[in-house]
Amino acid sequence: MSSARMPGVDHLPIDARLPDIDQALQKHQIVVVDAPTGTGKTLRIAPDRARRTSKPVFLLQTRRNAVRWNANRICYESGTQPGEFAGWFLRGETNNISKNTRVQVLIVQSFINRVRREGKLPEGTIIVDEAHEAKMEQYQLLGLIKEMLPKSPNTRVIITSATLHVEKYQTFFGLPKDATVKVKRKLHYVAKSVARLKRGEHHSEAAIRVARELFDAFIDGRLAVPTRDGKGQTNVGKGAIGILLPGKADIEQGIRELKQYAKQRGVENLLETMDCYSGSENQDQVQSPVPEGKLRLIFSTEILRSSVTVPDLIGIVDSLQVNRSIVDSKGVAHRMKIAISKAEAEQAAGRPGRLGTGFYIACSFEREYENLEPFPTPEVLCSPITSVALELAAMDRNVRTFDMPDRPKAEMVDATMSRLIRLGALNAQERITDLGRKLVRFPIDPERAAALLFASTRGVLEEAVVAMAVDENEGIFFRPRQREKAIIVNEHVLQMILSFYDFSRGLPLDRPWIDTDDLEITALDLPGWIVPKGEKFEILCGNHNFPHKEGQRWIADCIRRYYAGMAGSDFSAGVRAYRAFKEEQRKAYASLDSAKREDRKKLRRGIEGRLRAWCSSHCLNYKKVLAVGNTIKLLIEELAEAGMRLSCSPNDERDFSDRELTKSLIAAFIDGVAVAQTLGNKRDYLSATASFSLAWGSACTTSRLILVANVSKIPLGGTNHMFIADCAAPIEESWLRELLPQMFSSGTELSLEPFGGQAVAHDTTRFANICLTRIKREISTAQAARAVAEAVEDGRVSAMIYQELQSVCARNASLVKRKGKKKWPYRAREERIRFFQQRLQGVSGLKDIQNPQQLLLPGA
Repeated sequence: MSSARMPGVDHLPIDARLPDIDQALQKHQIVVVDAPTGTGKTLRIAPDRARRTSKPVFLLQTRRNAVRWNANRICYESGTQPGEFAGWFLRGETNNISKNTRVQVLIVQSFINRVRREGKLPEGTIIVDEAHEAKMEQYQLLGLIKEMLPKSPNTRVIITSATLHVEKYQTFFGLPKDATVKVKRKLHYVAKSVARLKRGEHHSEAAIRVARELFDAFIDGRLAVPTRDGKGQTNVGKGAIGILLPGKADIEQGIRELKQYAKQRGVENLLETMDCYSGSENQDQVQSPVPEGKLRLIFSTEILRSSVTVPDLIGIVDSLQVNRSIVDSKGVAHRMKIAISKAEAEQAAGRPGRLGTGFYIACSFEREYENLEPFPTPEVLCSPITSVALELAAMDRNVRTFDMPDRPKAEMVDATMSRLIRLGALNAQERITDLGRKLVRFPIDPERAAALLFASTRGVLEEAVVAMAVDENEGIFFRPRQREKAIIVNEHVLQMILSFYDFSRGLPLDRPWIDTDDLEITALDLPGWIVPKGEKFEILCGNHNFPHKEGQRWIADCIRRYYAGMAGSDFSAGVRAYRAFKEEQRKAYASLDSAKREDRKKLRRGIEGRLRAWCSSHCLNYKKVLAVGNTIKLLIEELAEAGMRLSCSPNDERDFSDRELTKSLIAAFIDGVAVAQTLGNKRDYLSATASFSLAWGSACTTSRLILVANVSKIPLGGTNHMFIADCAAPIEESWLRELLPQMFSSGTELSLEPFGGQAVAHDTTRFANICLTRIKREISTAQAARAVAEAVEDGRVSAMIYQELQSVCARNASLVKRKGKKKWPYRAREERIRFFQQRLQGVSGLKDIQNPQQLLLPGA
């Protein structure tokens, strides 16, 4: 087996410093390599280390794509096949590591799982690549290394980064200066420029606009890269340009716009568009050479910033934004677009200069690019840490005391531990439970993992996968803006609509009155607002006989309620509607398979139009339906990593239990459990995080308890706003007790009636912070006195009681601002309440207070 470098492989700046890295490792167990983008640290350090030692080398990446790409490149440069000198391992894929593999390329999480199972660091060399990204799993691993390395004398660690904050890691590990090897930049010249956003334009739109302008320049023969000295320019006849965008939706929009633009100009043959994000089908094609005479536009997430060499890359257009999960004070994660750091921008700018000269264009709002933060905010400070906390608990450690380069905020840790305890993954002593040990196997957040685990035991795992994918893409249904616009539907959709229509009285219904399979449609029986159009039907929503004032919106509501079934679950509606689309898609492509070769190209062009029309008539968002399919693929990969297999494809239509699906999803949406504040037509609900109403299009029936997702904040003008939930399903209290009994609490609550000021007590049952039952009970004199004392202490007195009492309370409160000796208001609240209780013996309400002056504090 040959492990020598292949002839003709480029010399890189890191090559000259490899002996220095080896020498540093002979003196220290940990060595930091500070090397800019493109110096070759990812591709050259690991093979060199493997040639110098007999022990294995573990090259750790943060992204699955980078694992495959870098391992293949190392194999190419060493002239070996995957699994020989170098190989990689990704759960859910073929294992390309054998007993003779010297360089093992893994994602960081897989390596952490190994350390957790073995309870120690393996012998050999551990290379933590791209440490400047400050990913959650990287910080976790660095903490484990600091703790376990003294007990692993045969283990060496190399920490590499393109834009490393060296002092932080030197301080964290207590390293001397000679444990850091710095590599100077020797890249090709990269011309940097800034494209300012136009009025009303957001970052992704600006990046797509710049891509279109570059394509124009390529068509006209004006696209150029700098000369080697940077003083001139050279026109290019082919090349690849990376367009860095925050998410899948932006990528799909960019590809669609550029394809359409190339078609309008009649130059489709000059353009190649590719997507590159986690889960995309074409992510490996970006490694192929660019054909002569073509411009390849690679619309990618931040994957292209990392240690990935793209052939023929001549430029980068950077939107300066990424998608991140940002956690709030309650521990709830929100997916948001945030600005990158200067270090990340510099890393992207180094990509085109890896193999030749190139350009970098930043899409900036005014002076945003110039004022970027120097380094990215570590994920541990702003992103959910539930997975890390659970993994540490599985290793008998606590995230509160675990040492990391940056420590999460105390309030974030408290919220995280509280969520894990409520979920049942940790007990009250913050030790991992049996459920927690099952959840830690999943490479996703514990809440979603619990939902999938519950679903697998209830026979609805495939449906839960689809429901979660639909939720992640914020639903697939849409409610038309225009009410009176006519709509063309097929017979199946017409049957759905007519099942909600009472022919005898000509009135709309809230629930289907007949099974559509028993409904026969004849032209003579149709009402006047339905007009046959060949094999389809036109519904005249503006007709004066149309049964509902909402017009086309009512049709959309009927379709969603039809898919929701009698259970009234929006989650089930999303599953059935998505599967109906996949069935239509299968039928469309079946006709393509049976067609002759010369007819296939014409049919393929018509399939997308057919599917778009189908989605439009079923009031579904075509783009989101396709995005759900991509998300499902990712979830299946994550299930495979946890060792779970599906019994059938999630896309296949089959009967399932709405009840069991909703019960399983409760674990994924704990904060979405809500209780009705008022019953009847006004559907207002209160959850642990917000008070909200159900959207008009929701199929959820009026229920005391519901489960919701996709709660949106709707501005109403000025500072006013309201919260709306678009996806909901009715649930029962018994389901909560069955799945999450640890989240229930009972007790007696003392309070004052809002009118009259009478002290009362209630026996309450709560799920998290939501009151489920409230039963009034008799109250003792001591309890009444305490309730009144607390009201006086908090200033909760009614204007209907005594003016004098209010002035006394105000006077007491003013003492807090007085200087000098510590008065009563500065003492503990419990002590002040006891003082009031002693003076309120026999008082059952505010009206019983005969002399409010007795409530004056000492010194008042």
